[in-house]
Order: sequence, then C-alpha cells, then structure tokens
Amino acid sequence: MTPTRAFLLLTGIVTLLALGGCTLDFAEPRAFACPVTAIDDFRNVSAVLEKRCGSLDCHGNLARPLRIMGSNGLRLYTPEEFDDPSLAEDAGMIPGGLTGTTDLELEQNRESICGIEPERTEQVVFGELEPEELMVIRKPTLRERHKGSQVFLKGGAGEACVASWLTGNVIVADCLEALQAP
Repeated sequence: MTPTRAFLLLTGIVTLLALGGCTLDFAEPRAFACPVTAIDDFRNVSAVLEKRCGSLDCHGNLARPLRIMGSNGLRLYTPEEFDDPSLAEDAGMIPGGLTGTTDLELEQNRESICGIEPERTEQVVFGELEPEELMVIRKPTLRERHKGSQVFLKGGAGEACVASWLTGNVIVADCLEALQAP
C-alpha cells in the first residue's frame, strides 16, 4: 500500500468515526483506590507477605503479576545501599540485600497488591466488597486454586492481617501473630 493510499484510508476511518459520533479517547487511565495507612502499619502487613509469599521461587519473582519485594527476596536496587558502584549496571533488581525492606520497596509491594484487582480492591476500600473476595486473600487461603498451596488459614492471623489493611485499619497483633506462625 502506498503512503498516499494509507493516508486516505486513515482519513476515511477517522471521518467515519467522527460522523458516527465516536471519539477516540486517549485520556489517562483511571487510578483506583488502594488502602491508605501509615507506612509503619503497612510495614507489618508487608512483613507477613514477605515471609509467606516473597521467596524468589514464589512472588519474589519479576515474572509474577504479584511481586513482593523484601530483604529476603527480590530487591529494588538503590545505589546508596552498596559499596560497589559497578552494581549500577544491574537491571535494577537483585536477590537478597544488605538492609531491611526499604520504603520504596514497601510502596512497590502496596502497588503490586492493589494492581492485581484494582477495581475490586477499590470496592473493598469503600466497603462495597469483603476482603475475602480478593485474590490476595482467596489464593493463600485456598478459596481459589493456588500453586503455592495454603499460605494462610481461613480466618487465621495472616488472613486477618491482610484483610485489616485492605479495610484501612491494620491490626498489628494479627500481623505479629502471623509472623510467629510456622
């Protein structure tokens, strides 16, 4: 197809859309609500997920839609953490690390969780849906098939910890109990 023909074809398509009342909308995608809590409260929730789900062979893996970063798994590379500047050539993620989970990694974890089912997460945030309806609760409690087997007991401390964050009121005692569970 010649460039002139391609231009005429494209012009015709745009004209048809305009005449038909259609518009092309290139607006920014809508942002969905994610639970807003103090970073220290989310740090407790993230610690549970890091311990139970964040190993390199599970969700501490870039290939997974849900990625959990933390001091014992996937790390977000920040040059100030390391003495060797040659590590700056790394792709940006490294296993293990020298420090605890950073605030930036916590934010990445938060966004990853909310990004799995953004519309449904927003419904939980606004009280229109129960936390147990979200994949982040369904899979680890085996309400839905999960390759990683059962991670949290239904109604247990791990589930309660994550669910309390999703509803905006982290119950730290549940998170601490979940961290102690074998």
